[in-house]
Amino acid sequence: LSFDPRAKKVMRRKFGTDVVALIMNEHTFDATIQSDGCVIIGNCAVDEAGNFAETRVYEREIEAVLASMTAHEGSLVVVEAALFTLMSLACRTATSF
Repeated sequence: LSFDPRAKKVMRRKFGTDVVALIMNEHTFDATIQSDGCVIIGNCAVDEAGNFAETRVYEREIEAVLASMTAHEGSLVVVEAALFTLMSLACRTATSF
């Protein structure tokens, strides 16, 4: 879903990444949900041209990503997804000013 350009726009407009963060917080110890959630949030930070989308970064997104790293510190898949997401969110914020 988050790879499709139209889906990304809908996700951002409908606060889909906020919903993903809520799901991640409800299922903290499920590594698959954590890594997939990170990928969705990270992908929504980038538009179809690979540029960082100009949308607000929500605290709930960052908290969910950090919680996933803490809960799954031994999982390379989760930690890599979380780091990718944090990088995307940081770049998105830096280019929004």
